[in-house]
Amino acid sequence: MLLIACEETGQPRAADPASRPDDVEVLQLGTTSDMGRLPWSIAERAGTLRAIERRHDVRIDIIRFANEADAVAAYGRRDIDAVTSTLSTMIGTVEAEPRDTHVVVVTDFSRGAHGLISRTVRHPRDLRGQTIHLPLNTASHYLLFRVLERAGLDMGDVKLVDTPAPRLLERAIRGEINTMVVGAPVLGQLQVLPEFRSISTSRSLGGELIGGVMVDGALIDRKPRLGHALVEGWFEAVGEVLLDAETFTDAGLEALANLSGLSETQVARFLSPRDLVANAQASLGLMAGRNLDRTILGAQRFRLDARAFGCTRSSTESCVFTRDGNRITNGVGTEIYLNGQFLRQWRNGGDDD
Repeated sequence: MLLIACEETGQPRAADPASRPDDVEVLQLGTTSDMGRLPWSIAERAGTLRAIERRHDVRIDIIRFANEADAVAAYGRRDIDAVTSTLSTMIGTVEAEPRDTHVVVVTDFSRGAHGLISRTVRHPRDLRGQTIHLPLNTASHYLLFRVLERAGLDMGDVKLVDTPAPRLLERAIRGEINTMVVGAPVLGQLQVLPEFRSISTSRSLGGELIGGVMVDGALIDRKPRLGHALVEGWFEAVGEVLLDAETFTDAGLEALANLSGLSETQVARFLSPRDLVANAQASLGLMAGRNLDRTILGAQRFRLDARAFGCTRSSTESCVFTRDGNRITNGVGTEIYLNGQFLRQWRNGGDDD
């Protein structure tokens, strides 16, 4: 029997009224069960976030979503204040929303944690005309786009069926789905079925699937202590699972396995310690690095591939993003700002507002 780890989705953790005085700033952070995001849940369960909240006089309410698309869509609707997401998904979802978004910390990569698998297809060039199930507008969708692009195909050459990850698992087990793109932990649960072959994984993209924490810019400008708390929260969360840059702690690996529903061996296959950004200097370096430029250009091509999915509901100007230093903008006023101030202060040992 295959099992998928389940948590409440779309709901904040219960708050203790006695621990939330009137002057405490509250931030709602949307996250998912993707492998690179699990340290947030581990830190929450370990009580690490509570200690950080007390130091900064804030409250971080973690709201879990079934997938990245739902989390980023909730951010786009302003239902939540911040979200963990790959940058490619964030760029696509806020394309027509003239909202000021700040990336306060780059947190992780997907290098092997998403995969295209099939019962019937052996090579990307054989995907033409195939029906492919996946959760649309997620890192899995971006992976499919890049696989097709490299094979000389595009999304108009395949039939896409929007299918949430838990539903993918159920239908694949029943033999109703042949080809799909999905992320771990569901990917790990499906790969134990011998009839599925791996066609490609996010490892083929190198460091293109970059994850981070995106926050409403107006909020972070008014209440900078929320930015400090998020940056400190991430690095403390990583500290719960990493011994060093090459090694998980025993307790951290066990916690990752328990939360994902995978074995420790499977966890190590889908998530390397190096896939987690464990210090401020590395996060700052990624904000300035070439990987980010490749991500922006790839996300732009992804959105412009409108024959099957893309910018059909928006103007072309909303899909064309350019980067000027720390600002990523499009033609309709959407702005994503790579805000390194909280990382620099964390690196330098200070967090004063």
